[in-house]
Amino acid sequence: TKRYQARPLAAIKYLVVHHSGVDVDSTPKEIAEYHVDVKGWPGIGYHWTISRDGMIYLTNYLGTISYHVAQRNYECVGVCLPGDFREGRKPTLAQVQSLQQLCDSLISEWPPEWQVVGHKEIALKPTDCPGDTFEQWRPR
Repeated sequence: TKRYQARPLAAIKYLVVHHSGVDVDSTPKEIAEYHVDVKGWPGIGYHWTISRDGMIYLTNYLGTISYHVAQRNYECVGVCLPGDFREGRKPTLAQVQSLQQLCDSLISEWPPEWQVVGHKEIALKPTDCPGDTFEQWRPR
């Protein structure tokens, strides 16, 4: 059985925002099945997902080194908003509000050094994740 490794929470530097890249409201279970069955990962790659109705799902513990930013997972936690935010598309207002609430909550509890970034901002190989509209809905 494959398992993700653990890390100390002090290793975390980034909260990385992702989109699923598919224009459907995928459930955490559907994303996990894709990551396990297609990519061969131990489980879902994100720490949270936020559905189109704004529901926040915890999908990994913060101390879990899950896969979502190649070669940088040790220092990153990931949140995925199901949807495809390329070509001018944006997440729902409920997703954006829940993402902001999640960020506010985490920043109140964890070190202020954490940076909230889009996947493409720290990826070591090119990606368009979380889409071309991220600056319009980026958490503040």
